[in-house]
Amino acid sequence: MKQTLHTCISNLSLKNKIYGISLLCIILMSAASLIGTNLTSRSNEELLYKTIAGSLSYSATDISNRLTNIQTMSSMVLSNSIIQGSLEIIKDSNDYIDRTNAYQELYRLIPDYYESFKSNNISYMTLYNDSFTVSTNQIRANETPAKIQSVLLEETAKREG
Repeated sequence: MKQTLHTCISNLSLKNKIYGISLLCIILMSAASLIGTNLTSRSNEELLYKTIAGSLSYSATDISNRLTNIQTMSSMVLSNSIIQGSLEIIKDSNDYIDRTNAYQELYRLIPDYYESFKSNNISYMTLYNDSFTVSTNQIRANETPAKIQSVLLEETAKREG
């Protein structure tokens, strides 16, 4: 087999031998190019995957921290005795002056919480009640889609708070 191949190549003209060598070089260069492109592409995909994974991990941690801060703020609002007392007065009292004073106390306290926690991407805070609404930014509150507000209010009503 080897001898037959050697004889066949030896009997070719110089022109055909040059064509054969050139064709072999083109095939080898094309194969090397395809392999190199494939390796580079895989390397880039792996690097992109690792970069995106790192970015998503950082974002998830940041969002988790912000949500924890918002949960802390909610707990602070719920545990504030002045807020709870004012809400109780508004709910149970028939005296207009007591209700007005309680409303003013809420209107004074809620913006303080907002200012303390607005760095957590809080656009506004709104305290809903059967009788009134206290909002730190009524314009932003009005921009919230009605469907989202209704879902939030329904969930709040289910959990009594």
